[in-house]
Amino acid sequence: MTVVAGLLRATMAVAATSQRCLGEQSEGG
Repeated sequence: MTVVAGLLRATMAVAATSQRCLGEQSEGG
């Protein structure tokens, strides 16, 4: 795995987690 691939993978993971957190907050009001 290259450094770029690692960074991209980490970014995608963080983005997915952020979207889930934001979605839960939006649903909770």
